[in-house]
Amino acid sequence: MNRHEFECDTPECRFWDEENGCTKQTSVTIQEHCCCDFEEKPHDKIFIVVSGGAVQCVFTTLEADVRAELIDLDNAAADGDNPDALTNARESIEFIEAHHRQIL
Repeated sequence: MNRHEFECDTPECRFWDEENGCTKQTSVTIQEHCCCDFEEKPHDKIFIVVSGGAVQCVFTTLEADVRAELIDLDNAAADGDNPDALTNARESIEFIEAHHRQIL
């Protein structure tokens, strides 16, 4: 019987390190080059809050590689298709304020 060596080669996993490979300290089961304990790396974002046509504040995580998401309170208030849009936008902002650093 041939012995097969398998290792995880999934840089999208939060356990992956460019220098050391998989950093998970326990044994893993590999399926299609990805361990069963795969956890996606968190994606960093910038959140921009707009009201009255002007940027009110900007939040971000501390990481350098970021994507931006615009939260427009005016559009949310005017959204006739979704009466909860403004409430949802405000709840999103509250969550963002609690978990991100404001940069503007």
